[in-house]
Amino acid sequence: MKKIDLVHTTILIIALLAGYSALEQLLALLSLLSYSTDLYYMRGGASQGAFYTVINMILYAACCVILIRNGRRYAALILKDEPEGSWEDAAQLQLDRQNLIFVLLVGMGLYTLLQSIPYLFRDLFDLFREKIGADPFKATKPSSRPLIFELLRVTLATMLIYAAAPITNFINQHIASRLKGDS
Repeated sequence: MKKIDLVHTTILIIALLAGYSALEQLLALLSLLSYSTDLYYMRGGASQGAFYTVINMILYAACCVILIRNGRRYAALILKDEPEGSWEDAAQLQLDRQNLIFVLLVGMGLYTLLQSIPYLFRDLFDLFREKIGADPFKATKPSSRPLIFELLRVTLATMLIYAAAPITNFINQHIASRLKGDS
């Protein structure tokens, strides 16, 4: 297996997890719609929850399709800092500790990014709605979900994806070198 194939397989696994998250959101939407006849429940904010569930479902499904369709290109982008001979010319890639750690870090970063993007859009939409619908004579309450945390999650996930190679080298040189006896 070539290194690009290993990273591409990881991206496809993340795409399948995104599709699964879309199905989860669909089931949550069906559950919310089953309570639509209860007016008391719908006045309590369930309609807003249904709106966010639909948005999340659409975003997860779009991520699934995009990752499946462009997975090979994204794998090449992730491996752009590595010499091409190390991931394209090799007939077989030994699945050693370094390659598995690299793929695990890339997968963790992609999955964290994928899970935090819908919530980032939700918080941006809430902030936009609060600013547009704000009454200048009323004191506005601060948002219960700070936008900064979602921005931090997206930033850290992106950094984890692009820093996977240096982190893997650091782990291999400083931590895994102590475990040479283990294979």
